[in-house]
Amino acid sequence: MAVSGALAAIKITAGLMGHSTAVVADGLESAGDVFASGIVLLGLALAARPADWNHPYGHGRIETVTGLFVGFMLAMAGLAISANALRTIGAASFSHSQINVNGNASASGENLAVPTPALGPSFGVAPSGT
Repeated sequence: MAVSGALAAIKITAGLMGHSTAVVADGLESAGDVFASGIVLLGLALAARPADWNHPYGHGRIETVTGLFVGFMLAMAGLAISANALRTIGAASFSHSQINVNGNASASGENLAVPTPALGPSFGVAPSGT
C-alpha cells in the first residue's frame, strides 16, 4: 500500500505540474485504490473479531458497511472529476507543456518532408524556384 500511495502522489504531482486532467484523475484513482484497500483491510480486521456480549453473532456485518463506504467514496470522487470536466469542457486553454510538445514534435522530424534550399529536394519534391 505504501508503494501504491507513493505512485498516486507522483501521478497527482506530475498531472498538476503538467496541467493534465487525465494524469491527475489517474492519480486520484490510484489514491482511491489505496484508500479503499486500507478501509477494506480495516473492515476485514474488525470482522475477524470474535463474538462478544454486545455482538453475539460476531462482527461480520462490518464488511458490508466498509464495502458500502468505499463504494460511496469512489462514486463521489467520480462525480467530482466529471463535474470538473464538464465545467471546463468549453474553456480553451494552452499550457506550457502543450506548446512545448507541439514545438518539439515539429522540430523532431516533421519538417524534413518540407523542401529547404539547404537540404535540396526531399521525398521527391523539388525546391521552389527550380
